[in-house]
Amino acid sequence: MARSEKYISIIIFTVFILAFSSASGYQFIGDWFEKIINGAGMFISLLVMVALFGIYKGAALFSSKQLKILAYCMVCITLLTYLYPLFKYTEQDSRDFMSTFIYDVVINIIIFILLIKEAKK
Repeated sequence: MARSEKYISIIIFTVFILAFSSASGYQFIGDWFEKIINGAGMFISLLVMVALFGIYKGAALFSSKQLKILAYCMVCITLLTYLYPLFKYTEQDSRDFMSTFIYDVVINIIIFILLIKEAKK
């Protein structure tokens, strides 16, 4: 592959990821901090999906350090996604909002383990 094709592909990849993340964060209903959390969550999720596909294919798409950063960021973003609104809207009933929390935690634990194991290889 020519060098220019590699640069063009990474530029397009970056623009797509930033566009999806920005659009997701911007259209989210909430204050600016919630919008930033949502956009960052989409950004991290897209990169994690690429990392998981790389694990499936047996290709090293990210370095060990990058995989660890993705693993920890995924957990932090998930916690922020649930805990910030919980504290901000304490006067409201949070049972409906927190009903999906356990599912996200389980999925994040699985993703965290997969990424950390891959980082140790």
